[in-house]
Amino acid sequence: ITFECDPSYGKGYPIPGFQNHTIVENECNYEFYWPSIYGCPLCTDDDISFYYTECNDGLYNKIYYWKENPKNCHSGKTLPPSLINLKCATEDMTICPEGSYWIENNTCSKCVQSTFSVGGGNVFNDWRKMPPVFTNKCLNSEGESCDEDKWVTHGYFINSYGNTQLEFSLNFVRQGSISIEYRAVLPIDQTLEFITDGKTVIIEQSQINYKTLDITVPIGSHSFSLIHKRTNKLSKGFVSIKSIVAKGTKYHDKLCSNCIPGYDSEAGSTSCVKCPDNWYNSNFGGKCKPCEDGYVSPLGVCYKLQDCEDSEYMNIYGTCIKGFVTVSETPKDETLCIPKRNTTEISVECKCPNELYMKNG
Repeated sequence: ITFECDPSYGKGYPIPGFQNHTIVENECNYEFYWPSIYGCPLCTDDDISFYYTECNDGLYNKIYYWKENPKNCHSGKTLPPSLINLKCATEDMTICPEGSYWIENNTCSKCVQSTFSVGGGNVFNDWRKMPPVFTNKCLNSEGESCDEDKWVTHGYFINSYGNTQLEFSLNFVRQGSISIEYRAVLPIDQTLEFITDGKTVIIEQSQINYKTLDITVPIGSHSFSLIHKRTNKLSKGFVSIKSIVAKGTKYHDKLCSNCIPGYDSEAGSTSCVKCPDNWYNSNFGGKCKPCEDGYVSPLGVCYKLQDCEDSEYMNIYGTCIKGFVTVSETPKDETLCIPKRNTTEISVECKCPNELYMKNG
């Protein structure tokens, strides 16, 4: 009998299983698997977390909860009782509004110029290296882990080129949200999937311009995943993420976040805005300055504008219909050049790469 951890079965019961049965001559061999809560490990302190309610009339509550619901453990450590009507006397309970940060004596102060605050949360907009909170995976066509391409850091954004998964978990001490600014330039065989606590929130087919996905998140510990799938390894497409912002993971920010290069903010800001045309900011937390004559700065660094080369474009293929497919052309990633031709669409005969065949159309 093989026991499996599955809280949904409760105590459960043995189920015959012959899929892995090997017949041995002159020998009786019976296989069962038993999904049950008792197939899970014993509960420990690591399975429990807590959050504080907001101060109300000088009092707050400390609420304990299981990190996973339903919990994937049994017996062992029990959930402590919640602590009710505690006095608000610690700095950790002070709530500072967006655009400010906590300072001593339980007071809040405005963020200075070129910085911002979300009022208690996590801001991921510095992609010079992958933040440790993220698990960066490659997936093969069957959805299993592999050692090929993963999400790639580019300083101001990260890119995926297919069959990748980005995972992270955060604990929310109060109701908050996750905001993801992304762009998905995908052919017909690729998708971008957003998953929260194991449930799909949205499946994106293609989104050429940057947009922001906002997800409301309740109190507690939650997991998030972004999966970029492709069915044809020769297919070309990409996903870019500029920022991931989690609000509600703290009661206040003790430091304001720096604006990324190419952006700036006024004192007390809740976000940063792009530098005006022909202005630049080449540093994290730097201020916007004007470029010299003849130079432009769409990404924070002034440079002399030149036409795009052919290698800086990529083709996006639509669905093959009656033997023909629509092909549109777009610049790759964040191009630092002037498109020398207008975006066009043409219809061409459907053709498959070598060793592949057409299933439909």
